[in-house]
Amino acid sequence: MRVPGLISVRTGSTRLPGKHHLPFGDNRSVLEHVIYRAKTYGFRPILCTTFERSDDPIVNIAKSENIECFRGESLNRLKRWADCCREFNLDWFHTIDADDPFFEKSDIERSCTLLVEEKWDIVAPSVSSASGGATVGYSITS
Repeated sequence: MRVPGLISVRTGSTRLPGKHHLPFGDNRSVLEHVIYRAKTYGFRPILCTTFERSDDPIVNIAKSENIECFRGESLNRLKRWADCCREFNLDWFHTIDADDPFFEKSDIERSCTLLVEEKWDIVAPSVSSASGGATVGYSITS
């Protein structure tokens, strides 16, 4: 199963602006690390950002990492995801937040398997993940 992972990221975050550009590990930014992990896991990473000019550097990262990128609504992440699914003809996807660098492959695959095989509409993160562990996001049908 090749997991389409929508990496949600925008510069307009207010809690810690520019957090996805912060250095993380071996000469990568947090965002570059998230992309690297997704690629290493065999996922199909799609950067999902906004039309805002301040997000142009994010698009440049997608280009330099040779991954797909979608630009959509600034404040309505659900609409951005839905429009991205239409653009890339996705029946389902998994959410990966650009500020969650420790997501876990097996948890995501288990979530996506439930979604697809059981024909569910959504699989929510585990309690420990939702409480700060950030090992798995949402798996959602489009």
